[in-house]
Amino acid sequence: MFLLGWQILDLNLLRHNLVESIIYLHSQPPILNLFLGVLLKIFNNRWMLAAHFIFIILGLALSISLYLLARRLGASRIWGLSISLFSIINPAGILYENSFFYSYPTAAMLGLAALFLYIFVSKWKLKDGIIFFSLAALIILTRSLFHPIWFLAAAFLLIIIFKEKYQRKLILKALIIPLLIVLAWYGKNIYLFGVKEGSSWMGMNLTHMTIERISQKEKEDLVQKGLLSRLSLVGAFQSPSEYKKIYPMKETGIAVLDQESMNNIVYIPASKQLFEDDKNLILAEPKVYIKSVAIAYYIYFLPSSNYSFIGQNRQKIDLYNRLFNLAAYGKILKGEEINASLTLHSILNLEWSVIILYLLMTVFIIKESYNFFVKKYKLKPEYMAALLFMYGTILYVMLVGNFLELGENHRFRFLTDPLFFVVVGVMLFSFFKKKESAA
Repeated sequence: MFLLGWQILDLNLLRHNLVESIIYLHSQPPILNLFLGVLLKIFNNRWMLAAHFIFIILGLALSISLYLLARRLGASRIWGLSISLFSIINPAGILYENSFFYSYPTAAMLGLAALFLYIFVSKWKLKDGIIFFSLAALIILTRSLFHPIWFLAAAFLLIIIFKEKYQRKLILKALIIPLLIVLAWYGKNIYLFGVKEGSSWMGMNLTHMTIERISQKEKEDLVQKGLLSRLSLVGAFQSPSEYKKIYPMKETGIAVLDQESMNNIVYIPASKQLFEDDKNLILAEPKVYIKSVAIAYYIYFLPSSNYSFIGQNRQKIDLYNRLFNLAAYGKILKGEEINASLTLHSILNLEWSVIILYLLMTVFIIKESYNFFVKKYKLKPEYMAALLFMYGTILYVMLVGNFLELGENHRFRFLTDPLFFVVVGVMLFSFFKKKESAA
C-alpha cells in the first residue's frame, strides 16, 4: 500500500489553486506539495499511481548512485554491488519507498548529490557542479532539517580542498543560481510571515523536548512564575481553533492560511511563543532538555523501519523486518514502543552494529583527514571531498535532528543511511584490502 503522508496541503487547493498555496506555504518547504500539485494537474485521480512509479524510479537511481559512488571511492565491483543491494533489500528502504513523504526523495537526492559532487570535482565541468548544487538546493526546499548553512558548508569544504583559481571559480559559478533560489524562498518566509526558518513549526517541534517532558502541575507552576506563557498549557500541534482563543485573528482571504489545517496563519504566532517558552524552560530546567537529548539519541539508533507512520505496511513484512534487523543490525527484540529507560529490554532494542560502525566510521574519517591535510598523503582530493561531504551530512543530521526534535529521530537517520552504507563499505573494503596486502 502506498501511504499518504500528513504534511501535505488540501488536495483541492493543490489541484485548483497551486501557485497561491505554494507561495503562502509556511509550515514546510515547498517541493513535496509542489510535486503533488503538479501530479494532480497532470494525472488527476491517478496521481498516486504516478507518484508511486516515480518513487520506484528514485529508488533505482539511489541504488545505482550508491554503486557508482562506491566504485569511484575505490571499492571493488563486488563491494559496490553489495552496498547497493543492501540498500535495496533494507526493509526501511522498502517501507519508505512506499510512503508519499519527503523521507525517501531526500535520501535519494542525498545519494545522487554525493555522486555528482565526486563527478564535478574529478572532471571540473560546470554542468556537473550545477547538478550537485541544484540537488543540494532541492534537498533544502524539501526537508526543513536542511538549512542553507549546510549548503554553504558543502561549498566551503570544496573551496578548502580545491585551491586552484579555476576550480574555485567553477564552484562559485555552479552554486550561485541554486543558492539564490533557496535564499528567495527563505526571504519570502521572512517577508510574508517573519519566519526565518524553512518551517514555521520550530517552536512546536522543540516542545517535544521541553514542555511536553514536564507534568501539568509543573507547567502551571511555571506559568504562575511567568517563565511560561499560558499557551504552554495548550501545547503544540493543536487545532487552529484552540490557538485562536489566545490569538484572535481575522481571516486573510487566502484559503491555505484560513483552512483548519497545520498551515493556518495562527500557527505562526503560536509557534513563535512556544519557542520562547522552550528557551525559558531550557534555561530554568536544563536537566529536562539534556535528558530529552539523551532519549533522542536512543531513538536515533532504533531501527528506522519501526517508525509508527509506516506501521501499516511494516505488518505485511514483519517477519522479514525482524530477521533483517537481527542479521544486519543486531536488533533482537520485537516492538515499536520507545522505552528509553535503562533496562535490558531498551538496550537490546538498539541497533548495536550501527552504533559501533558510527564510531569506527568517525575514527576512519579522522584518520583519512589527518593523512590528507596534515601528512599530505597522496589521497585523491575528490575522494576526500566526497567522504567529508557524506560524513559531514551524516553528522549534521544526527546533531541537528537530535538537538531539536524528539520522537521521530530514527526516521531522521534513514535520510543519511545510504551515505552511511557507502562510507562504511569503503572503510571496510580499505581495511580488508590492507590486511590482504600485509599477508
